[in-house]
Amino acid sequence: MKSSVSVFFAHGAERKMLLTQPGLRSASVGARRVPLAHSAPAQRAGKKFPLSDSEGRKYMTLNQLLYVVEVSKTKSINATAHTLFVSQSCVSTAIRELEDELGIIIFNRTNRGITVTKDGETFIHYANNIIQQCKLLEEKYLGGEEHKRHFSVVMHHSTFAAKAFAGVVKEFGLLDYEYSIYETKTKTVLEQVRSAKSELGILYISTFNQDYYEKIFKELDLIFESIAEYEVYAYIGENHPLAYRDEIDLSELEEYPCLIFDQDENSSFYFYEEIISAYEYKNVIRTSDRATTIDLLQELDGYAVGIGTANDEKSVNGIRAVKIRTDEKINVGYVIREGGCLSEMAEKFIELFAADVTLSDGELRETQMTNYFSNLYPIDCAVLSVNAQSYRKYGTLPEHEFLPEI
Repeated sequence: MKSSVSVFFAHGAERKMLLTQPGLRSASVGARRVPLAHSAPAQRAGKKFPLSDSEGRKYMTLNQLLYVVEVSKTKSINATAHTLFVSQSCVSTAIRELEDELGIIIFNRTNRGITVTKDGETFIHYANNIIQQCKLLEEKYLGGEEHKRHFSVVMHHSTFAAKAFAGVVKEFGLLDYEYSIYETKTKTVLEQVRSAKSELGILYISTFNQDYYEKIFKELDLIFESIAEYEVYAYIGENHPLAYRDEIDLSELEEYPCLIFDQDENSSFYFYEEIISAYEYKNVIRTSDRATTIDLLQELDGYAVGIGTANDEKSVNGIRAVKIRTDEKINVGYVIREGGCLSEMAEKFIELFAADVTLSDGELRETQMTNYFSNLYPIDCAVLSVNAQSYRKYGTLPEHEFLPEI
């Protein structure tokens, strides 16, 4: 039978002490500055972890989660104890008793040091989320100043999301909000949403990889909401020999380089953004951003695979879209955490995003091309400043390692 384990939040004098980590402010108790790790009720009373109530239900403490997360970073109980101003035996005992109660091994301890087990990776992922949320609570309510609300979107190299994001910024303004938007790899899109670093993730899912994604969504407690389905097109330069064809086969493009967005080295090929991922592209050039892709499409007679609608006579920045003969379709939609509540900004973003991707054929063709191959949307310059501040605050977008191996 599984035990019932909850997270213990301190009462009384400790109710204001959410979390103390290196670089964060210690909580105040009377006239002294005392780190949280020194002030947990169970520690002061000499009680063991986990705590339990009168009915025998067990409780994890924030201290235990903090110890586990810190040890996973330092790979050393001694270093963790030094960093958090507690004894080595306190850290070791708290973690050991937590493992005993949960019935899992979080760390392998050897003469060579400490390594994280597979069960430990999963536990640390959730523990770290709780610690990060506590940091946000402390910053918001104990920081002594009013903090801006944050809205973040992470996405495939989307042609629609930036315009919807700009609409959200214009609707809600810059005074009370902080915004972030990232174009990145599939694995990072999923992990950013899963860990609540971003509220929404924009994905393109093809007929080919749909079953795989459904399995991943279930594993990660995510929900994908489809907005529209499209046919597959090749983006090519207007001077390309095939630029003015109504339709083409992929076999006709074999001699030309295919531009694809790079993914993690260990990622499944199902994670590639290109619509027909099962096709064996003979000449491949990997890129990480749209600007480079556009330059190479024009300079090398290359092509990129994406979505579009019926061809017409329009080119945007020297790029045209030609339909590829295939039965495959592409689903455009967004992914959110299961059971999560969307903010007003997220709901507005979805409204604007859906309006863009469900335009009529003619409108979509022009919007799709303009969005993909133009430089910037007409957003106030202040938006770029806000995004720069977010970048400086949070650093580069991390690559996470906790997605399941399926």
